[in-house]
Amino acid sequence: MKLIMRTTLLVLFSSVFLCAFSETPLSRIESFIINEQYSQALTLLGKQKPDGYTTILQRICNKKASYTDYYTFLKNVEISSKSDFLKLDNFLNKVITVPSTNHLNLDYVKIRWTQISNSRNELSLEISNKENEQLREYVNQFKSSTNRDYQKAKLLVNSHEIVISLIQGNTSEGMQKSIIDQRIATQFRDTFLILMTKFYYSNFLVETNQLDEYIKITQESIDLEAEKPDKSEFYASNIGNLVDALIYKGNFDIEYIEDLLFSLYKTEKTRYLSYSLYAKYLGAISENTEAQKRIFKLFNVENLEQFCDKVVNLSESKVNTLEFYHIVNECSNALSKNGYFERAIEYKDNCIQLNTQIYSKELSQSLADFQTKEAEHEKQIEIENANQRSKYYLSTTVISILFLLFLVLLLLKIRVKSKDLEIRNKERDILLREVHHRVKNNFQLIIGFLRLQEKFSRNIKIEDFIQEIEMKMNSMSLVHDLLNNETDLEKVDLKGYLGELGISIINSLTQYDFDIDFQVNGDRVEATIDQVIPIGLVANEVITNAIKHSNKQELQITICVLKDSNDIRVSIADNGFGLPENFDLEQSNSFGMKVIVLLMKQIDAKVSWENRNGLKWTFNIPKK
Repeated sequence: MKLIMRTTLLVLFSSVFLCAFSETPLSRIESFIINEQYSQALTLLGKQKPDGYTTILQRICNKKASYTDYYTFLKNVEISSKSDFLKLDNFLNKVITVPSTNHLNLDYVKIRWTQISNSRNELSLEISNKENEQLREYVNQFKSSTNRDYQKAKLLVNSHEIVISLIQGNTSEGMQKSIIDQRIATQFRDTFLILMTKFYYSNFLVETNQLDEYIKITQESIDLEAEKPDKSEFYASNIGNLVDALIYKGNFDIEYIEDLLFSLYKTEKTRYLSYSLYAKYLGAISENTEAQKRIFKLFNVENLEQFCDKVVNLSESKVNTLEFYHIVNECSNALSKNGYFERAIEYKDNCIQLNTQIYSKELSQSLADFQTKEAEHEKQIEIENANQRSKYYLSTTVISILFLLFLVLLLLKIRVKSKDLEIRNKERDILLREVHHRVKNNFQLIIGFLRLQEKFSRNIKIEDFIQEIEMKMNSMSLVHDLLNNETDLEKVDLKGYLGELGISIINSLTQYDFDIDFQVNGDRVEATIDQVIPIGLVANEVITNAIKHSNKQELQITICVLKDSNDIRVSIADNGFGLPENFDLEQSNSFGMKVIVLLMKQIDAKVSWENRNGLKWTFNIPKK
């Protein structure tokens, strides 16, 4: 199911269309307007054939535009970078003021709603939360159970909380809210609101693995606006998501899939979105079929290699880095599935470089910005407290009155600052979850690359070496995956982790043809990431050795995790032949044994072993 998430979350938090960007006269006019260069914009507008949109642009240049005009401009403007988002946001904040009329202006609400979506995606959650609260204050002025515009505006405001629920993993709460909002939108028969609420609801279906319902809801959304000439900002995303879901499910209607793909391809603004989906589709169908020939004919190529080279060259300078990564990655997958292993590895190399470009700089900057904000915030608190003390000492003539006043103000400040710290802690949790998620993704990307190398290799020793590396990397990747799903983002359930790790190792070593009885028992013990990773690597070594050196028809492996006041005790036992009686762990020249000794020393753990109906390892790890 997670295969669908790439397309879904790519467009979940953004309303302005950020994908393909090729400079046209209209895009230059829009750029002039955003930079408030109205005379240059009007000069270029004079050379354009008049139509509804150019008339709106003229009114904006002449500062005679309505809220409806600005909303239309916001839906159509093409944005090519994060810096352009900032310029657009600054421009709108200058020209869009709160309506002074006595009735609610729904177009103003839609403009601010779009800005909030963009801020959430391109700026920060802190900014989008603040903007949404300001919009809520405006909407609540017109609170009425019979005011349809108020009820519609309330749905737009509430959508931000639903998206935040999805980001934070509050699936049950967010899903319930989206169901309620979907019913309200359906009662109003408002197409845009129906599409919006269905879109957010469908993302929760992905999270809860309801694939058939997800496909049904997405098809309904596409059908709802299929005949409309002006498509919503959800249309292209829904098509991409549906294609992803149908391919993942398998046994799909080829003609229907190709109709969906062509609906993206035929429009210049969404054509580049179709490239990664076409590559995924070619990886899902057989070679030399009529379906494959139709795609090659559409792109004027003769084979899969030519197709991949063409779409990569066409899109390299036209799309943002994230979308380009998906195009290259899907091409690599398609090439691999069709036996072009050398080219698949070449494309996967490019993916690794793009992945580093996307995440490393961005994540480092995000962490640096967060730390800087925290330092500035703490300094500001110190300054404020110093000022408060100075004022208190100077006010000796009315000490009793000011003392009471000071207490009241201090209590209010504590409440405000406590709320501020609570928000910052939530943002920190989100940031940590993102760190663990991206580290896990990077591990999985490298594991995927190693598996490609393994397929391409003809040397058994190299294949075994690659498989050992894969299992070690998987043991580390699993830690970050579990941390991402824990309430405490710095500790892992050690028993649960070792259980999942053991199953993963057993499923990886498919070349050994005998039964394995694997059990995990003991206490639930939480350990830090610094402890869990070495323990996982040691467990990987011990379990792998037990399987590789066993010649029994049924191998039994048992892991036991126990805790007392000072230590965590982990034992791993098997019913194999054990170690020689004169075996000295410290003096052993075995690479695996040296790994066990070094890793356990790293966390100050004590290691012991004994032969008792097999081999039993015991590791005593100090609690932290």
